[in-house]
Amino acid sequence: MAELLTRVVCDGVIAPGYAPGTIATLSTKKNGQFLIIEADEAYVPPPPEAREVYGLRLTQQRDHTPIPTVLADTIGRAAVHPEAAQDLLLGITVLRYTQSNSVCYLRAGTTLGIGAGQQSRVDCTRLAGAKADTWWLRRHPALRNLTFHPGIRRQDRINWQIRFIEGDLTPNENARLTNALSTPAPELTGEMRAQWLQNMKEVAFVSDGALPFRDNIDHAHRHGVRYIAEPGGSIRSTEVEEACREHQITLIRTGLRLFHH
Repeated sequence: MAELLTRVVCDGVIAPGYAPGTIATLSTKKNGQFLIIEADEAYVPPPPEAREVYGLRLTQQRDHTPIPTVLADTIGRAAVHPEAAQDLLLGITVLRYTQSNSVCYLRAGTTLGIGAGQQSRVDCTRLAGAKADTWWLRRHPALRNLTFHPGIRRQDRINWQIRFIEGDLTPNENARLTNALSTPAPELTGEMRAQWLQNMKEVAFVSDGALPFRDNIDHAHRHGVRYIAEPGGSIRSTEVEEACREHQITLIRTGLRLFHH
């Protein structure tokens, strides 16, 4: 983990303990200004959780629901593939700590895209779906064949890959990208993008609150979603179920709302 953190953009780490040699590895990051904090593993937060907003104090009970034990049977009864079940549990855990409204896409143990804090849940679905598409397109051979000069940093390479995928580079960006590459960028047409995205399948989708309209299902289907987990309880739940049947999506009703404001 320490070796991974030295290669990614982050400013600090908090953990209940560190193996010998970990601190020495992390101390080289950010010219020795990388923040390393040891947490008290035995600490138990108080039951109430509070926020101050312009003099108004908001208090609620902290979420203590044991996600794996509560949901394992629910997901299991839906005859979901074991890997997909793990993705759904991961998604529920991710959304527990994500600003509501929120949804996320997952595949093969990886969170592909998160849409959070939007006023409309379908906006979350579309935003997270665009991120999932970008994740998949970064694996296209055209992106794999982008050959950068050795001096280009890892994060800069990722940023250029994303801008290349987005395809709306300004003339200045085009010139800078050309200078960053040791060989000319390969072609990535709209048709090539569409064909590649059709191969993104078996994606899991999780929502922290009930899906209010079928448009969330329609948009999720465009991004290869095969499994959906959501609390249920919407007045249009029947329409949501029908949309899942149309798109051959397995729907799991968890009964667990995970709003985090």
